[in-house]
Amino acid sequence: KGASKSSLGSVSILAIVGFIATFGVIWKVAYVPDLSVRAAFATPFNNQDQAMVSARAKKLIESYDLAPDEPTYRLNIIQELIQMPGTANEVIALSKRSAKEYPNSWDAQNLAANISESIANYDEAIKYREAMFNLDPNNWQPWYNYAKDLENKKDIARAKSAYQKVINLGPGSIESDSATVALRSLG
Repeated sequence: KGASKSSLGSVSILAIVGFIATFGVIWKVAYVPDLSVRAAFATPFNNQDQAMVSARAKKLIESYDLAPDEPTYRLNIIQELIQMPGTANEVIALSKRSAKEYPNSWDAQNLAANISESIANYDEAIKYREAMFNLDPNNWQPWYNYAKDLENKKDIARAKSAYQKVINLGPGSIESDSATVALRSLG
């Protein structure tokens, strides 16, 4: 009986040590990054106070690397930065990075495309929209934006073809109606 109590005690101690070690790894891998992201989001700021904006933007950018390796967390960080003045360069860089890190994320490609389009970088926007077609070929929404990007580049023949694709994929949608108007105006 004494030997079994001793081995039982050793097993209990090993189990506790194992639990603590496992909990430590879980804490470090899952919880600490989540706390860092939450802390960044909770950092107060006032758009009128550049020092507060800079401090919050810095925390958000740092939290991007600490966030769990899942596009939703990281895209939320980028979306938060979009709302802050003076962060355009960081937003552009992180959106490109997220699209590269998550090539199978429709949302990451869409965000990168929209940001590229907003700064009139139509070549980049087109590249991201083409990646979106591979992820969801029957979604007419990226085709509409793709057509607008082509039109902005003065690639009228391809823009017309993309607008027609919108009409075929999304009959009755707002984008389809807008595509019909765009086709008429392009002749």
